[in-house]
Amino acid sequence: MKQIMAWLFCSLACLMVSTYKLSTEPPNVATITDDQEWVDDVPDDNIERQYGPHADLSLALSMTIMNLSTFSGQINSRDRPQSPNSTHRFGVDPHADKLMLYDKVKGFYSVLHEVIGENASLYCPWNAERYIAECIDIAVCLVQRDVPAYMSQEAYASILEQVTRFPIIWEAIRYGLASEDSTEISGPDFDMPADMVCDENDHSHDHPALLQGSVSQTFALSTAMHNAARSTHKILAEHGANASLNRTIQRFEEAWHPVCHLLGCDHSNFLDIYLASHSHTMALMSEASVSHLHSHIRGRQKLHLAMARFTQEHGAAFADRVYRSGTQAKSEEAFRRYGHVTREAVRDHLLPMTVAMNNKTKALRLVDQVEFAKFYAAWKESHGNETGKEVAPWLSGFSELQTVMRSRGFELLTVIRPFEVCWKRFECRDVEMLLVCIPPEPQSVAGPCLCLGLPSTEVACTRGRVEGAKPWAL
Repeated sequence: MKQIMAWLFCSLACLMVSTYKLSTEPPNVATITDDQEWVDDVPDDNIERQYGPHADLSLALSMTIMNLSTFSGQINSRDRPQSPNSTHRFGVDPHADKLMLYDKVKGFYSVLHEVIGENASLYCPWNAERYIAECIDIAVCLVQRDVPAYMSQEAYASILEQVTRFPIIWEAIRYGLASEDSTEISGPDFDMPADMVCDENDHSHDHPALLQGSVSQTFALSTAMHNAARSTHKILAEHGANASLNRTIQRFEEAWHPVCHLLGCDHSNFLDIYLASHSHTMALMSEASVSHLHSHIRGRQKLHLAMARFTQEHGAAFADRVYRSGTQAKSEEAFRRYGHVTREAVRDHLLPMTVAMNNKTKALRLVDQVEFAKFYAAWKESHGNETGKEVAPWLSGFSELQTVMRSRGFELLTVIRPFEVCWKRFECRDVEMLLVCIPPEPQSVAGPCLCLGLPSTEVACTRGRVEGAKPWAL
């Protein structure tokens, strides 16, 4: 059980830092470090009471997006030298590659089927890649129902940012599979029922008495942004082969001028508009409905993709004028602030849940079944059920665990003892980095503690010192 929870904990932590720079402030881990007995399976009624009826689904959704992101990179780099530690060779057998894809969503589907009930096999059948993207949309709409009673708007926004970027991942997966098998991957041939589709209506006018002061300004800006985005999609679509790029850019600037008058952004630079828009998202998280927030985030990402595709088609002539690097400091700060707030919120929501779950069956199904089974079998073959050693048995396979964690984007730094506090500062090149430490024995103060560094994109750190503990077993 401890191995499973460590795997989940570290995988989720990696997911939380994949979009934004890592914060050096540790979350509140009071619920993580409480003494408790690890058991194979325990009733989890308390999980639902504390985290909501879709708690398992929110966790599974985050995990499967990470799994599919990894898969998209692997299948499209199959012609490059593969790691000798990899247990699967992409490009050798197309059918085996599809089976690997199905394994990436198996745990997610297990949870989703429990939630949907008897019609689950109709809308999200097993081993059918054409339904995966739609089933992720179903899941996020179900999770939305827990907001804000059990999940904060900020935590939901972080999950939604991952989901709205999934079309990029899915396009890469489809491309990778198509290069092996020309069979077209189409979507479902039926419409999803209304109770499985997100409510993306604004609802801002449901309570007109509330639309006063800053709230009315927030919704006025929402309306302006919606109109500008709709106009931009139309402008891009109307740009034909012989159209004037100057005229298209002029129309773009005219569309965004009202927004930037309210938001304080540069209406001639989409990058500045994009970054600054996150300050408006912050306002919506405190003042708007979850459906309004959902519509706003999804709309922004849809526009971002449309602009990126248009830029790819028209190259530097368009990018140099509309995607300029000289963004305003306040726009960059709005983006960083949004990333910090939402990342902290979802981390504080999901990470304690992995320990509070305390259920081996549910924990196991969230990881890649095939890959985890291979890793665990190799570990048992090498180390058996060793006991009585200075290092806990599951930590004795340090090199194997290091390989797995590196593949997940982690750098295994050290094992520290004695176990005092599971969240410490790691100082490296004058940069503070968060250490995620999973105690093998929550009740023990003498057991070793596994520490995983989560470096930002700007820092590569493999050695250092841990305050209050002596590093060893490097």
